[in-house]
Amino acid sequence: MPRPNGNEKSTRKTESITLRVEKNIMDELRKEAEQKMESLNTLANQVKSYVTWYKPASKAGNCNVPKTLLTDMFEALTEEQIAKITENWVKKYSKDVILMITKSTIWNLF
Repeated sequence: MPRPNGNEKSTRKTESITLRVEKNIMDELRKEAEQKMESLNTLANQVKSYVTWYKPASKAGNCNVPKTLLTDMFEALTEEQIAKITENWVKKYSKDVILMITKSTIWNLF
């Protein structure tokens, strides 16, 4: 359905809620919103990233690792060792990651 200003945009159902958040957390959110030149609402809606990516990724066994740690680890390995690790990972875990991404993509369609 076209909007009154002529822009066509998919209409998604939204809901208004009231949350109680610690003042220091709200201060940080306001500061970040100002730095990014975004509204607090836009910043708060980034919770969608958590629901659609980070939460399922965690369930699939993913975790955050500093890039420098990974770099140091890979520099200590030979190319053959890296190839073997990669091959084993693909055999064991790639299905979980593909399912997670597929579910997340499907979820975003609705």
